[in-house]
Amino acid sequence: MKTKKLFAFLLAVLLVLAALPSVSAAEVIASGICGQVNEAYIQWDNDGDNVTWTLTDDGVLTVSGTGKMNGYFGGYGPVAGPWRDYRDQITTVVVNDGVTNVGAGAFDRCKNLTTVILADSVKSVGYMAFSGSNNLSSLTIVDGAVVGQDAFSPDHLPAQGDFIIVAKTNLIGYVGAGGDVVVPDGITHVLDDAFVLPALTFSEITSVTFPDSVESIGLQQFGEGFSSLKSVTFGNGLTTLPRGTFNGCSVLSSVVLPEGMTTIEEHAVVNCASLTNVTVPRSVTTIGNHALGYNCNLGYAYNGRDPYSEKMTNFKITGYTGTAAETYAKENGFAFIALDEPEPEETQPTTPVEPEETEPTTPTVPEDTQPSAPSVPEETQPSAPTIGPDALTYPTPAPADNRTPQSAVTPETPAAANPLSVATGSEAAPAAALMLLGVLAVLACGAIAAGRRKE
Repeated sequence: MKTKKLFAFLLAVLLVLAALPSVSAAEVIASGICGQVNEAYIQWDNDGDNVTWTLTDDGVLTVSGTGKMNGYFGGYGPVAGPWRDYRDQITTVVVNDGVTNVGAGAFDRCKNLTTVILADSVKSVGYMAFSGSNNLSSLTIVDGAVVGQDAFSPDHLPAQGDFIIVAKTNLIGYVGAGGDVVVPDGITHVLDDAFVLPALTFSEITSVTFPDSVESIGLQQFGEGFSSLKSVTFGNGLTTLPRGTFNGCSVLSSVVLPEGMTTIEEHAVVNCASLTNVTVPRSVTTIGNHALGYNCNLGYAYNGRDPYSEKMTNFKITGYTGTAAETYAKENGFAFIALDEPEPEETQPTTPVEPEETEPTTPTVPEDTQPSAPSVPEETQPSAPTIGPDALTYPTPAPADNRTPQSAVTPETPAAANPLSVATGSEAAPAAALMLLGVLAVLACGAIAAGRRKE
């Protein structure tokens, strides 16, 4: 009885297990070496022998190993890697740690690819690596990885504000509405057609300003469809203006090139009817053929043929004497405006030197001194007149005591009574003369009176 129960239990377990869905590991349907290519392919850079790939039946292609992948590019464009015959089955690409790049054209036109996961060791993604894979909507990539031109299609990648940015430094698309566009600081590379796809609002853009962090921009960045673009300002980090940067921007009137730029490539600014002047920095040392101021057909130029070119009317080059700007202007017959020509010096009138102010010398005033009193002749006793035939004289009387007669003493005039004591300068001489005359007159009168008394 117990045996029958045990048998029934085991049978029930088997039935339950049979009802469960079978779980099995994904099956590898293809594999190989990333450096291996078919004869129809042209190797991009002869790398990849240390890198392998496997594709499982769940659509996951995994790349493993160390070093660089090869690049895959044919005579007419990307041709995909050794998995080319399976690319419609690829939905996810995983590049494991140790691999340092994704080769150019490697996953071109994988139309069902939606997810790409790149290890932190992957520092660059080659030219057109995922071009034509327009359903890519999820991308994992290390910050700062270098992304080649047209490496990704921006159609379904998530936007950050008005921009689609890969690895935080690569601007690959624009989704804004136009107007004045300011590229975010921190962007180092602006890829081809970055302002065209996916929004297709480029005809509404009126100006673009690049930060100093931008080091490179893609070819033919602003074309004929930028019908409202009037001005573009580049930051100081840009060293090369690529060919075809401005081609057919009909209302463009201002282009500001930064000091630090060294190269302006051929046909960089062409077919821009409203642009009459470009200022070339002193740092520019190379200017390509027909780089500035021409109307031409770039289709011929890019196919290796010499484009028909004619100079734009009234176009001028502004720059510094002795630089590539002046050489280009002279060789191409453009007017050159020198920024460093010395302006005529204005002669400043000579300012007269005013004499130093000196304190006027105070004239020395002679000290006020009391003038010396005039000498007054001593008053002597007049002799008795002697009467003769011609004159009357006065004999001197004999002294009574036979003593020697004393000299007559002139009484001193008190100082206070001296009328000359107040006379100074030119007034002193006439005052003294008058006094002398007065004294003489007194003496004469006294003598006459004495004579009359004796008579």
